[in-house]
Amino acid sequence: MRDEFGTSDARDTLAGELAGTLLAWYDRHARDLPWRVPPGSNHAPDPYRIWLSEVMLQQTTVAAVKTYFERFTTLWPRVTDLAEAEDDRVMAEWAGLGYYARARNLLKCARTVARDLGGTFPDSEEGLLALPGIGPYTAAAISAIAFDRPAVVLDADALTAFAEAPEVLFDLLHDRCVLSPHGGEFARLFPDIAARLAETPTRGPAYSKVDATRAAAERAGCVVLYKGADTVIASPLGACVVNSAHYDRAAPWLATAGSGDVLAGFITGLLARGLSPMDAAQTGAWLHVECALMFGPGLIAEDLPEQLPAVFRALGI
Repeated sequence: MRDEFGTSDARDTLAGELAGTLLAWYDRHARDLPWRVPPGSNHAPDPYRIWLSEVMLQQTTVAAVKTYFERFTTLWPRVTDLAEAEDDRVMAEWAGLGYYARARNLLKCARTVARDLGGTFPDSEEGLLALPGIGPYTAAAISAIAFDRPAVVLDADALTAFAEAPEVLFDLLHDRCVLSPHGGEFARLFPDIAARLAETPTRGPAYSKVDATRAAAERAGCVVLYKGADTVIASPLGACVVNSAHYDRAAPWLATAGSGDVLAGFITGLLARGLSPMDAAQTGAWLHVECALMFGPGLIAEDLPEQLPAVFRALGI
């Protein structure tokens, strides 16, 4: 018997057993980290420390972060303390961690929590996503670790993890999901479709990226956004649009590490505001390119969200 998400009772039982095994392994082998509450402790995780560690650990190693984390929490032990810190002092303490947009967003987020939320972090993914600098991965991580919510945290290689058995992923999906593979991920999830797309046509009409994305969306049972300069977005029912980044909308500098994660964050935010998966994917893809064009060459992924206000102003919003 299948529930509304397409998962079977047997798979639910297996998932529960696997979760128990993983948690037992963690209890035995968990590393001692300054932001982590050890297994068996009676202390609850501190959302501020979880948030700070998650931001610092983005594209950085644990070894590099530990000293910074301990220094930050000594100087500013609570989010309200950080909110009152001078910008220059925070940036100076951050020096060496790189990706300085994270430090700027850190201050924006701390001040929002202190000013608007009484110094208390929201305990839901939706509430966390509304804060500056928090994307879907970080929101899910904070929700799961700090508040023990059943949040799904998918790392950057989550789609690749299903390459050997993509049908397992498809069984877990539902019609409110959006898959956003790049070419390599698409080939691993839909190898037969990708192979047909790669064939040299001997007679027309040729099998196109539109055809391939439609077939993938029908198989997955959800919206598929096949990334590229010619991003194709299709629904399981066959609706399809192309978001072209060519000619005057060409932005080759958008092909940078982490930019796909930002696109996923845009789409998640739009879904949270009530847009349909198809509309959220189309709008997110368009905004993604507009933000890249607004910034220009030299862009890194973390620059993209900071361009949104300028894009909205240009639209008269």
